[in-house]
Amino acid sequence: MNNVAVYVLEITFPLAFFKVPYTVKTRNTYIIPRKKSIISIFNSFLERPLSFWKVEGKEKLKMEEEILKDYLVGVELIEFNKCIEIQRIIQVKGDKTEKPPSFTEMLVFPQYIFYIVTKQNFFVSSFPTSYFPFGGQNDYLAYEWKIVKNEGKIEEVENEEISLNNYQLIPRDSNPVKNTEIIIEEGLEEYYVGRGTFRLQGKHKILNIFNKKILLY
Repeated sequence: MNNVAVYVLEITFPLAFFKVPYTVKTRNTYIIPRKKSIISIFNSFLERPLSFWKVEGKEKLKMEEEILKDYLVGVELIEFNKCIEIQRIIQVKGDKTEKPPSFTEMLVFPQYIFYIVTKQNFFVSSFPTSYFPFGGQNDYLAYEWKIVKNEGKIEEVENEEISLNNYQLIPRDSNPVKNTEIIIEEGLEEYYVGRGTFRLQGKHKILNIFNKKILLY
């Protein structure tokens, strides 16, 4: 196992909304944000935010994918609730005006621990230096947070059992073993959200920190 520097951010939002991109009228949220969103939240504490957010044009997506490979992230969801917000959409069709309902699924007081592993050394402030951290959209500002730099160990495992105390993103081909709870079947496209003991399929990177195991992606 290799020792690595790990930036750990414990953060809580009164409300959060991490939009599932293929929903329109009914707007659903991921309960665990995507990798890019995690780095964006972390970015608010950096003296110099990661520069790829400023890349524009045809090379933007390619540049983002390349730079994201330089970072490994993990996340624990400690607690959350869901609520539905109802809006009215005004649609004008010829002489008629319709106001069909639109539903937005939101997270209420979600509490996360984000882990970011990188070879770079960052200046990390305990208070936001670049912008205020927000949960998916800038209407949903963070309530409280704690950010620290610590040391952890990374190991690569293959077809191994792993026990998770808190909710994490778990690859969908993993097999439940014991005391498992799966709360979201599609946490992200290739993962579900759950906790307990699972047997992983194939090779995966695991962060060992604070006597816990964190799946990295």
